[in-house]
Amino acid sequence: MRIAIFISSHGFGHAARATAIAEALSRRIPNLQFDLLTAVPGWFFASTNIRFDYHYVDCDPGLKQTNPFDVDLQGSANDLDRLLPFDPAQIKTIAERLNERGCRLVICDIAVFGIAVAKIARLPSVLVENFTWDWIYRALSPRLPVLSHYADILAPLISQADLHIQTEPVCSPDSRALTVPPVSREPRTERPTTRERLGINADENLIFITLGGVAHDHPYLQHLADQHGPYSFLVAGAASTERIAHNVHLLPAQSMYFHPDVVHSADLVIGKAGYSTLSEVFHAGTRFAYFCRQNNPEMAALVTFLNRNVPGVELDMQTYAHACWLQQLPDLLSLPQADRTGVRNGAEPSADAINTLLQHTN
Repeated sequence: MRIAIFISSHGFGHAARATAIAEALSRRIPNLQFDLLTAVPGWFFASTNIRFDYHYVDCDPGLKQTNPFDVDLQGSANDLDRLLPFDPAQIKTIAERLNERGCRLVICDIAVFGIAVAKIARLPSVLVENFTWDWIYRALSPRLPVLSHYADILAPLISQADLHIQTEPVCSPDSRALTVPPVSREPRTERPTTRERLGINADENLIFITLGGVAHDHPYLQHLADQHGPYSFLVAGAASTERIAHNVHLLPAQSMYFHPDVVHSADLVIGKAGYSTLSEVFHAGTRFAYFCRQNNPEMAALVTFLNRNVPGVELDMQTYAHACWLQQLPDLLSLPQADRTGVRNGAEPSADAINTLLQHTN
């Protein structure tokens, strides 16, 4: 059996969520294969436990980010003007390709272009989201009114999905949708093994700094190197793997270390409040000190969830570059870790619902 998945290329969080669900489906359906249609780099999927073919499709830019925290709204509108309305010829070509490849279902992680393709291909479709782009664009339209035009184009496609899954924390709840717990990729390596591979001693505190899939600078590295105490810093998003000090290890985005493994092995995660990292720290029970993206409509739902469910605090964005947050390390590390025993990953009920849809429509 083959399933097509259309994935937003806005960062790596949507790809991480989609592959978590794909892995859960693969545990239920023997010999399942996927066609991944996205502009997310192909290397991101190399670590997944699924059988897939990768197809580069630029169909969902989301928002144009200048760094992990800031968005270029006019640049985003320019990209949307290039893609919307969707090209009927491209939709028809991809629909025919999916039919030729024997796909039986289309899953979309907020990339509603896939719903349009599924409709032409006469395939059932599934929308997975904790927000939709029409909701984001309407919320941002007071700052750039043209965004409401693009919201109007995308909104009708959402109701055309045969199954609508909302993954907590949800920004705009829909009573008709299936709501599931946070979805994250499962760790693959035990905590002691990961720490040993990283060279972390048992008496050291591993502090993992991660800001998602957008390239960025690290202006605070010397401050990390100057820290005294049992702290070892692992910094994601560097250009290459490098140990720049005895206590500072840099990792590139394309790393040999699986991100959920590192989160589960960390004593503290410091990073951007984004869906994928939030889901991973939630399921790991790891302490999380986070920076919020100013003027981002998604933040309210994410921060509310973090305050209720994750041990940690919000950090002042003004302290990011100068690393004043390092002064809070003792207090942060004194917070109790959360016990997630018995908490179900949202990928499991998502896969159950998708599998049921497959059985009822084929």
